Amino acid sequence: SDLGVEQILTAHSGTQALDIFKSADPKPDLLLCDLCMPGMDGFEFLSRIANKRFQGEVVIMSSYDHQAPATGDWALSNYKASALKLAEKLARVQGLKVRATLEKPISRQQLGVVIGQLQSSDSLP
Repeated sequence: SDLGVEQILTAHSGTQALDIFKSADPKPDLLLCDLCMPGMDGFEFLSRIANKRFQGEVVIMSSYDHQAPATGDWALSNYKASALKLAEKLARVQGLKVRATLEKPISRQQLGVVIGQLQSSDSLP
């Protein structure tokens, strides 16, 4: 594509994303993770791929950067600071290479900038 990406895999839930990740060979060079996903949230997904020693780059995204969802079924609904910053810190502590955090909606231009940075730093082929 015009963004320089060869293959894109998508998932509709955190559980499906983990299944796709586990079966991917080779593993992706870049992984985009939403914090709010059905079945398994992004925090748990990132923890699981960290346990699998994922070596690629990660972009964490969410529309809930400034305020967590009001529903009680989201694990961090009482967290008062930036959910994206918390996710980034937790991911880094677990050994993941966080390239960026982006607040949704994400524009094609924003994604292009992140991918361009990865390509220019030789992190992507």
